[in-house]
Amino acid sequence: MLMTGCLTPARGDGQDRAAAERSRGRILALERLVQQVSALLPGRMLEVEFEEDDGVPVYELTWLLPDGRRLEIELDARDGRWLSLQGPRLETAFRRAPVSSPAAPGAGR
Repeated sequence: MLMTGCLTPARGDGQDRAAAERSRGRILALERLVQQVSALLPGRMLEVEFEEDDGVPVYELTWLLPDGRRLEIELDARDGRWLSLQGPRLETAFRRAPVSSPAAPGAGR
């Protein structure tokens, strides 16, 4: 699934797979996960892809911070757990310190 700007997806195999998995209740809605990320990080989603990584359904988000930095975020589509977070100066990116929970950044794979 590939998206730009708002939550209007471009058609593609990833989007079709995500829609099928969502309708079966196997993954969370992308909008819910974007809200989760927005609660911790200022800015907006630029792009998202839906893929499977070793059998795990993953949303890969490109996030644009207000200062122009881009972050790459991988979320487990089943439960919203943060799998990875990459980008420059991550220590200054968050609105507040992440809460220690399975859904918090840095929870690891």
